[in-house]
Amino acid sequence: MEPWWHRPFRVYQSNIREVDAVLDVPATIEFITSIGANTWLLNAAGIAAFYPSDLEHQYRSPWLAQRPSGDLIGDAVTAAHAAGINVVARLDMSKMMAELADQHPDWQYRDREGNTPLFNGLRTMCPSSPYQQEQLHVVLDELLDRYRLDGIFLNWFHFTEWDYAMHPYGVCHCDNCKRRFAEYSGGKDLPTERDFNDPLYREYKAFNAETMDQISSAIRRTISRRDWPIALVARQDSDIAWSESGGNSVFSTDSVWMHQSGDDVLEFQTSDDREIWHHKGIFVDMRWRFEIDQQGLSGPSSVQAIAHGGNLCTYQNGIPTTIPEGSFEGMAQVMRFHAAHEEHYAGIHPAGRVAVAHASATQTFLGGDWLTKGAGLGRVRDETRGVTAALRRAHIPFVVLPQPNIARLGTEGLRRRYDLLVLPNAAILSDEEAAIIDAFVAEGGNLVATGDTGLRTPDGTEVDEFRLVSLGAHRVSRRRETEEELRGAYLRVLDVEGREAIAPRDLLLLYRRFLQTELRPGAVSGLSFIPPAPFGPPEKIYWSAEHETAISGLVWYQHGAGTTAYFPWPIGWLSYDMNLPGHAEAIVGAVRALSPAQVVTDATPHVEIVIADQAATGRRLMHLINYSGRLSGKAFTDHLPIHDITVSVPDDATAVHSLTTGEALAMEMVDGWSRVTVPTLELFEALVVERS
Repeated sequence: MEPWWHRPFRVYQSNIREVDAVLDVPATIEFITSIGANTWLLNAAGIAAFYPSDLEHQYRSPWLAQRPSGDLIGDAVTAAHAAGINVVARLDMSKMMAELADQHPDWQYRDREGNTPLFNGLRTMCPSSPYQQEQLHVVLDELLDRYRLDGIFLNWFHFTEWDYAMHPYGVCHCDNCKRRFAEYSGGKDLPTERDFNDPLYREYKAFNAETMDQISSAIRRTISRRDWPIALVARQDSDIAWSESGGNSVFSTDSVWMHQSGDDVLEFQTSDDREIWHHKGIFVDMRWRFEIDQQGLSGPSSVQAIAHGGNLCTYQNGIPTTIPEGSFEGMAQVMRFHAAHEEHYAGIHPAGRVAVAHASATQTFLGGDWLTKGAGLGRVRDETRGVTAALRRAHIPFVVLPQPNIARLGTEGLRRRYDLLVLPNAAILSDEEAAIIDAFVAEGGNLVATGDTGLRTPDGTEVDEFRLVSLGAHRVSRRRETEEELRGAYLRVLDVEGREAIAPRDLLLLYRRFLQTELRPGAVSGLSFIPPAPFGPPEKIYWSAEHETAISGLVWYQHGAGTTAYFPWPIGWLSYDMNLPGHAEAIVGAVRALSPAQVVTDATPHVEIVIADQAATGRRLMHLINYSGRLSGKAFTDHLPIHDITVSVPDDATAVHSLTTGEALAMEMVDGWSRVTVPTLELFEALVVERS
């Protein structure tokens, strides 16, 4: 029997409360069908059991007594399967009702003082303990002995260092963790602080990952003993890769990064060949789960997920009747479309020939997660976002490549898949990664790098000599990063023989950080550094030609058969924060100079173009996504229709038709490209390109 998840699917999650044990199963199945979903993710066990469990450590929802059968899971599986809907059981083994947990002190998380925090009547359970190492399998066996479930979803499947209110707990110091970490590390004690600059804490995080992988593998063995396909959905070793993106956040003053869904799916697509389950809630914030987010955000985000080959999961807290009617419509429109055109989404993979690496090691080292909110968020995350935003607005297809995949693919894999590799502030590079990247360039690949790329060793030590010999900068002679060193500084755009100017303007603003470098022989500068000049009063803000320097702000270099462009400053971060056109122009200028175009269009920057290939048929699926509904950093409304967009693809196209209208589009050859016109772009368009 072919596993159901090997075909495109769509998921509705009713993240039910214990009071929802009385939910109307037929009405819920009717709702699931109406939004285009074919899979139901339903709470089953862990924090609360929604079936008559015989296990003493499973807290059963008291509201089960109000069901005639006393068994929500049994009712749901029977009715859903009759309607052709898969049922995936959601288990959350991270917490337990305190009165039950306190009967098993050795199962609980412990802080440095030996305390187990209490949150909303629940204790936190530790993955090192017998509860997740052993009792989890007892729960699974009970469920699978009773019900023919189609999948198991593990929620909050990690070592907990914070609670729902985002209060930090810190590293678990239970006896199980002490013993197991000592065995893992050769006798070391647990770290006392959450500090990614501490080698011991980084070793502890590696221990966490290995532990969760071991638990996942054990779960796979347990469920594989059944004689029907059961999908394991978790972050670790699982059948389906799982990602999640949010929307607005009440406590954040940042603009919403509306491309998070696309970025998440892209990272998984370049990592392995598993199907991708992309989780997106309809609520505005985890702390306000009954306030619905803006449809103008949820619609485009949902299109991103399917355009890159992901399978969309929409979820809520409670049941459909607990939220206003129409709350799902932004995502439901996309899910119904996906359901109607499954054959075009089966087995598609991103086709962009530009790979933007996510320098996760550097971001983590600099404290770049949502809890620590350290320097890595600006210097890596926002540097990367600035680069990808510029590419999206310029209609340059790309993929997001997790940095560990560089070693996994190797030089040959990179050359086969990509024409250009972009490294936004990838400071930490292993020796293997540096050698692969240098060989990639030497053999004809091209490279764009920014910021501190290649200036930290694998343990995070900052060095002056670049660890990539393919860059035209050889050594850092001075780091300018104080306000006084850069307040009022600029970069002047230079004419370079044989190359177009990097941006159609004279000056680019420079701020935050600049590396003064020594260049290798043969390197050529494309931007010159202008040190801080007077900025007031107006009568005095001028400088002479002698004030300018020969210090390079963009280094072009030929390394073997390939070419590199290096910006020794945070061009992406500045572009992300300030949205000045010059920074984006320079990013796009470097990328276009080093990679052949895959698409030509007259679409406005409000339109993103995503391309994906279907190996089985040779077809290309091209999505146009309309972001005109964005009003400001956190405000979204309905999109505006955009008319008469021309899109040109290489001349191997033999026919193009619209999936939204079902009509063939007339093609004409223009300068060696096959050009079509999209008469009206609503929220999105999906074009099927047949190729010779």
